[in-house]
Amino acid sequence: MIYGVEFCKQVALLRIEDVVTVTRSPWQNLCAERVIDSVQRECTDHLIVLGERHLKSIISEYVDYYNGTRTHSSLEKD
Repeated sequence: MIYGVEFCKQVALLRIEDVVTVTRSPWQNLCAERVIDSVQRECTDHLIVLGERHLKSIISEYVDYYNGTRTHSSLEKD
């Protein structure tokens, strides 16, 4: 139990199904893998990262672009 008893109680109250994945098995966490692939493919593959602070800045700008400017297929490109 990584998150503790209180977290598990809240999850149960919200009727959310708790899915346990194996540690260090990224193929079991498809949402995280998709985000990592998107950031890598669309962002960091085209830049030279100069350090942790620079990487945080790049990812912050990418997240702003991804959530605000970029067209979204689920919103019919709106």
